[in-house]
Amino acid sequence: MSKETKSAPTEAKKLLTILLHCDPLVGDTACHLRAIHLLFLYHHIQKQIQAVASEQEEIDLLVKKDFLEASLLLTKAQTSKLDPTGLLIGQKTNTEIPELSKLSRTKKDALIAEARQKVATETLGFVKSYYQSIKDFFTDNLSRYLLQEDFLYLSSKKVHTPILPFYLSCKIMLDILAREKLLLIVHIKRLAAAADVFERKLLGEAVIYYCYDDTLQKFVVQDKSTIADNAPGLKINMYSCLPALSHGVEKCFDQVDSSIFFQDFKQLDIAKIILMCAVGHIQVPDAAQGSLQELNQDFNMLQEGDGESLMRVDNNIHQCSKLEFTKFLLTAKKYTVFGLEASSINPVPPIQVNHVHLSTAGEAAARLGIFSPPAVLDVVADDPLSSQIEREKRYV
Repeated sequence: MSKETKSAPTEAKKLLTILLHCDPLVGDTACHLRAIHLLFLYHHIQKQIQAVASEQEEIDLLVKKDFLEASLLLTKAQTSKLDPTGLLIGQKTNTEIPELSKLSRTKKDALIAEARQKVATETLGFVKSYYQSIKDFFTDNLSRYLLQEDFLYLSSKKVHTPILPFYLSCKIMLDILAREKLLLIVHIKRLAAAADVFERKLLGEAVIYYCYDDTLQKFVVQDKSTIADNAPGLKINMYSCLPALSHGVEKCFDQVDSSIFFQDFKQLDIAKIILMCAVGHIQVPDAAQGSLQELNQDFNMLQEGDGESLMRVDNNIHQCSKLEFTKFLLTAKKYTVFGLEASSINPVPPIQVNHVHLSTAGEAAARLGIFSPPAVLDVVADDPLSSQIEREKRYV
């Protein structure tokens, strides 16, 4: 286990750039949980940089070297496939990147499996550390997912990678965003549906900025002019299709005029919309192992009238009861995909999350109208990944 390191402010600033562009692919349906972890680390380091008086003072980076190395490896090895509107339709790990080119196939696969375990384990450790006393925040039933080793996991090359249910991890993401007053960026696209995803047409798009308001107890839309371009945030890419079969979930999604749709969308409770998407999402990958029966009972077999709270907190952003969950769930499971109805064309979600990662406010705005993947992370020559790869070459 590597230790958290300290550094001079100049080096810490370089690390901020790396963290901002890390998007490690683990394959555990938890990009949003890694994003909030990385954003928390970013803000912790940024606050310390702003507080130091001289270059001679050291900053506690709160980042373990092996976690950073693993995140960089999985980011560099990630390849993405987009549709013509810029939506992500597939991701995979490419082990043929230059950094791995001299390793054997067996060692490449083992290194990727170990990196996935490291990133997932460190993020779960962050969640445990953040809440300190898990049972003060989560019901006894849900505490198992955080406290019991191998309660749910993926297994590859004899390496176990811990995972959490998608809905629960989304609630944790929203909770930390709210508590820390971190910037939430939503890039939403309005599409015309088609039988082939490559024939979908972009009708409009918008970037919306939110910050949590303690008085209103909800995420509130922010004026872009009040946010610095270099302000970091958690960016959620979403899309909404027409024609949508919303079945009364929100009338907003039946709006044909895109300009009116975006205005109406800003009036919605974005946290509840994200949670609705989380209900319709698969809770764990198909390859998941562990306590799958308990998972099914907790997240796929909720009954009407069950009012047990999912978390022991008063704030309504986190207090989505199982009754409310069931309402969303019944809508989700009634159709092929959340809010959908089988038809001659592909299922059309009224709203769905596409991907979650870090961004700055300015970068998010600059992505409007761009349908190609973001630039691959370009890390300086002396990045920590180089030392790891050098160590692994002995296994060729």
